[in-house]
Amino acid sequence: MTDDQLMKTLADRHSPEKSRKAFQALFDRHGGLVLGYCTRILADKSLAEDVAQEVWMKVIQNSDKYEARGQLRPWLLTLSRNTCFNVLRSRKSLSFTEDLEIDGNQLEPSPEISANPLNDLLVEADSRAVRDLVDRLPEAQRTALSLLLIEELSYAEIATAMSVSLTAVKTHIFRARKSLEKDLRSRRST
Repeated sequence: MTDDQLMKTLADRHSPEKSRKAFQALFDRHGGLVLGYCTRILADKSLAEDVAQEVWMKVIQNSDKYEARGQLRPWLLTLSRNTCFNVLRSRKSLSFTEDLEIDGNQLEPSPEISANPLNDLLVEADSRAVRDLVDRLPEAQRTALSLLLIEELSYAEIATAMSVSLTAVKTHIFRARKSLEKDLRSRRST
């Protein structure tokens, strides 16, 4: 079943067993994505697990409002982002986790990624320095870059997840890349 079909089944309250199975299938497919995204935003694995659980409760509660357009991943990321930001607002702090890992596995660059000059710099540079530089990026740039490089979303999916225009996404990513390239080059020359 597609994600859209599973969401429709989840929304059908007349068949609790089918609804439960649909939820389990969605969770199996996208649970790591939601938890990883929440962990990167919150920089606290334990808190991220609690928030991810809250996100999944919202998925259940809002399944009947989901519009089936093949856009579940961006919808989940938007729910995750909004829930995380609500938690951060209540704590009056915002940070970005520096770990580029999912489920405890360090992400390795793929051959396609290493063809990009920025990614070559990221791979070669000291990871702590890169994390510090990424942490200093404005929130929108950090989020857009994370969704592109880590979650591998398309620009259109990023625009949906961030609730911004496609042009804004391109601008955020362009500025983030330029800023990181400049900062990494200046660190190398010192």
